[in-house]
Amino acid sequence: MNAVPLSAAQPLVARAARPDSIGPRGRSPLVRLRSASIICFLFGGLLATQLRATEHLDRDRAIRAQALVDQGRMLREMQGSLISESAARQHLLDQIADLRSTLESAKWLSRSQIQALQARIQQLQNLAGLTRVTGEGVRIVLTDSPGLDRSLAGPYTPGVVHDLDIDSVVNELRACGAEAIAVNGSRVTGYTAIRALGPDIMVNWRRVSPPYRIDAVGRAQTLDSGLSMPGGIVDHLRNVFALYVTVTPVRKLNLPSATSLPLFRVAKPVV
Repeated sequence: MNAVPLSAAQPLVARAARPDSIGPRGRSPLVRLRSASIICFLFGGLLATQLRATEHLDRDRAIRAQALVDQGRMLREMQGSLISESAARQHLLDQIADLRSTLESAKWLSRSQIQALQARIQQLQNLAGLTRVTGEGVRIVLTDSPGLDRSLAGPYTPGVVHDLDIDSVVNELRACGAEAIAVNGSRVTGYTAIRALGPDIMVNWRRVSPPYRIDAVGRAQTLDSGLSMPGGIVDHLRNVFALYVTVTPVRKLNLPSATSLPLFRVAKPVV
């Protein structure tokens, strides 16, 4: 085996020992490996970035699509709610209109009933003598015979006006259709007492003095004819009891209302 000269072997060892020595293509394998690794790393990074961007884009698209779906569902729900609320509002408006109509009817009925009740109350008050009245009628005046002293007269003395005489005239006026009666300004009602207290006469427990004036509201002609007919109460008072009696038709009489009301202690209304 032939030995290689030392001078010729040294350059080869030197070239082999140098890592950056250039190969046949101008670069060493290590450099090429590093370059490929860098390129692969960069490509992988770009690919990962692209994938992440694509994933984000897909996720954003899915989120937007889901948001659009949710918005559409919410819009449909809102439309349904609005339709329901509109129908409910219309139903309430119809109910309000019906209630207003019923209320107006109730007001009319109540007003009619109140008017009827007021008319009935007014009628009852008139019948009870609790209201002042005015109208045509007659005035009867009873006077003692001239020259008689009432303080010396007895209960049946002729020529002196007694409580029974006034009571008889009042009853005759009622029979002739008198609607309201007063004796010396005291209204006569169904509870009026006409009584004698010694020589005095009490009407509604109030003393009245002669002459005794009896005013009666009603048809004047009917009352006058009923009192003045032959054999009637006026003839009887004049001819039998020797009283001075006048009957005068009056175009307008004003009668007061009763000053007191009866107090029921036993009688109770039947419901």
